[in-house]
Amino acid sequence: MTIRIIFLGVGLILLPLLAQRSGAPLPLEDPRLYQVFFQFHDGVSSAIQTKKAQNMESGRKNEKGFASKLRIKHDDLQKVTDVAHGFVTDLAKWQDDLKSYVDKVRSQKQEPDPAVLQQFDQRKLQLIEAAVEQISTSVSSASWVGLHGYINDEHRLHTSIIEFK
Repeated sequence: MTIRIIFLGVGLILLPLLAQRSGAPLPLEDPRLYQVFFQFHDGVSSAIQTKKAQNMESGRKNEKGFASKLRIKHDDLQKVTDVAHGFVTDLAKWQDDLKSYVDKVRSQKQEPDPAVLQQFDQRKLQLIEAAVEQISTSVSSASWVGLHGYINDEHRLHTSIIEFK
């Protein structure tokens, strides 16, 4: 009995240490940072819409809180949401196209062509850059400054680069 309690106590003490991120945050302005943000935003926006459908007042309150968290005007939140959702949709299409290509090549007992994979990477980068450009030109300048700061500061700190060896 005493041994179990000690192991439980040690486990509870070590758990926070084990749960810490092992890699450094993504670099400032990294395209992957924006990709992660768009996916995060789309997920949160979807949850807020569900909440609004259940309780309009509570949903609006969550919406205003989310806009504040992102450091943008509430009026600009829908614009960011639309761009993020469009990006996530485009990224899903990109992933389907990539998977189709790889499946087709492998079904022919071949390896994917690195040049074609590079073209897929370029296309993904273009999707990210287009979404960032669309947000930066569609929201107010104050909202863009706030959102840009949020993404590259607070949001970035919740990301990490994991190296596989």
